[in-house]
Amino acid sequence: MAYYVVLSTLTDEGRETIKKHPERILEVNREIEEKL
Repeated sequence: MAYYVVLSTLTDEGRETIKKHPERILEVNREIEEKL
C-alpha cells in the first residue's frame, strides 16, 4: 500500500476554516483518495 504526504500552505481564511471545522481535514482526505 502506498502512502502519500501532501504539504500545503493555508491562507488566513483557510486557517480559520480548519480551526472552526477540523472535520474538514477528513473531508479533504476523502476527496484526495477519490482522485487516486
